[in-house]
Amino acid sequence: MPSLVAPAMSAGHLAESDQPTLPVRGDVLLRPWLLTDAAALMQAFQDPAIQRWHVRRADSVDEAREWIEGWQSSWQDETGGHWKLVDAESETLLGRVALKSLVLADGKAELAYWMVPSARGGG
Repeated sequence: MPSLVAPAMSAGHLAESDQPTLPVRGDVLLRPWLLTDAAALMQAFQDPAIQRWHVRRADSVDEAREWIEGWQSSWQDETGGHWKLVDAESETLLGRVALKSLVLADGKAELAYWMVPSARGGG
């Protein structure tokens, strides 16, 4: 069935560019996940509050690396965007923000996020 409106974002728009690092405020950044972040990701998933709201848990650094590989490929596949929320100076993990189930033509996605315990309640 043909659409009556132009796509909100054309196919290829994300895939033709690198996933950006986004400033949140002076001391906090959203940056793409790296494979070297796997240990911090696994550690974050030891938190019962993070586990409560997720359908999976990370039991090993290798498993966390697999998640990150999937998150990295979702940008090029134009199906999502996953960012590590970090302290801009130390790169300390503060949380995760993700656009999941991304549909470019409709301009919609699900938002997912969590914060590590030490970063909660800070505004």
